Amino acid sequence: LRQNTWTLGEWYDQNYAGNVSYLEAQDLYMWGSNSYGKLGQNSPDNSDRSSPVQVPGNWSSAGVAYGIKMSGDAYIWGRGVGGRLGLNNNASRSSPTQIPGNWKYISQKQANAGAIRTDGTLWTWGLNNNGQLGHGNKTTQSSPKQVGSADTWKYLNAGGNWFQGIKTDGTLWTWGQNTQGQLGQNDRLERLEPVQIGTENNWKSVQSNQYSNIAVKTDGTAWAWGINEAGALMQNNRTKYSSPVQIPGTDWDTTVND
Repeated sequence: LRQNTWTLGEWYDQNYAGNVSYLEAQDLYMWGSNSYGKLGQNSPDNSDRSSPVQVPGNWSSAGVAYGIKMSGDAYIWGRGVGGRLGLNNNASRSSPTQIPGNWKYISQKQANAGAIRTDGTLWTWGLNNNGQLGHGNKTTQSSPKQVGSADTWKYLNAGGNWFQGIKTDGTLWTWGQNTQGQLGQNDRLERLEPVQIGTENNWKSVQSNQYSNIAVKTDGTAWAWGINEAGALMQNNRTKYSSPVQIPGTDWDTTVND
C-alpha cells in the first residue's frame, strides 16, 4: 500500500487476475490481467497492465470490474457471459457502462452480481445454476431482478455461486451453492432463496474465498466456515465446517464501511 494513501477494495479470489485500489479515496486505479477489458481502459486489444492505470471518474467504492461513483450511479465492465453485466445482453464491455438505477453497494464474482439500491432493496443478475440469484429458481437473468420484497438490506458479498447479505437489523443471510457447507446451515443443501445463518443480530461484514467464508461481528469476534484446505479457517486443522466456528481473539476489525 504505497505512501499510506491506498485502501483495499475487497478480498478477491486469487485465481481471478486483476487488482483494484484507491488513491485519495476517489480516484480508482487498476492493473494486471485485462482479459475481456476488465481493467476498464476502453482497450480493444485488452492489453494487460503491469502498473496502475486510472479508471476515469470519482468513485465511492469499487471492485474488480465494477464500481459506484460518488453520485450513486453504478458502473460495470469486463466479460458479459451469462448476462453478468446486468445490461440485458451477454456483450462484454472494455469501459465502464452504467447500470440503470441508484445504488449504494455492489458485489460481483465470476458470472453473477448483486447490488443494494439506496432504498434498501436487493437486486441480483447473471448465471443462476445453483439458485445463487435468490429468486427461488435457477433462471439466468441478464438484467437486475429484485430478491424478495425486503428493503432492509445493508451489505452484500458475492462468494462465487453463492451470496451472503446483512440486513439493517444485523442478521446474516445466505443462498446459492452449498457443496462445501459454505452457506453455514450445518448441511450441504443449496438454497434458492435467502436463509438466515443462526439467530444472531450483530454481524458486521462477511467475505469469501475458495468456498470458505470469514465474518466479523460488531463485538470484535470473527467466525469462519466452509472448506478448510491449507487451514484457511484458522482453526489449527483442515476440517470443513458447515456452520460458523469462532476464530480465536476478540479484537477483529474490517475495512468494510458500516
